[in-house]
Amino acid sequence: MALNADIHWGLILRVDVSQLIEQEGWKHLLTHARHPYNFDGEIFGMHSTMDSQLRKFGFRGEEAGQEADFVDVDRGYHSASKTVNWLERVPVSPLIDGLKPFEAWKLKNSGVYDVITFDDRIVTKGTHVDWPPLIGKIY
Repeated sequence: MALNADIHWGLILRVDVSQLIEQEGWKHLLTHARHPYNFDGEIFGMHSTMDSQLRKFGFRGEEAGQEADFVDVDRGYHSASKTVNWLERVPVSPLIDGLKPFEAWKLKNSGVYDVITFDDRIVTKGTHVDWPPLIGKIY
């Protein structure tokens, strides 16, 4: 599942990190996870005010450069995917009538195939929508 960029703004956090994260941090994140709106199992979208709390839990911010664990997409919406080496913003193209194009945040090299639309529909790559690398409509 990718995160709809039209729905989500603020911080995007990757959850697969190498350093130790405090148990309190994981509990906090799981308490606030609302799949598929702000958590897809790989990345987590949250309010920008969580910056200092994430650092307290052990996540690395912008001081880690390309290897940061979270990025503020409010500050650089169009450049956030260049700020860290694990996040990308992809254009989502409809393959069925009734959907409008939008953009989504996803972990680079991820095998995610679903994203939620602005009207709360879960759509699937190859069936309802497509994004790079393009696969077209699967019949």
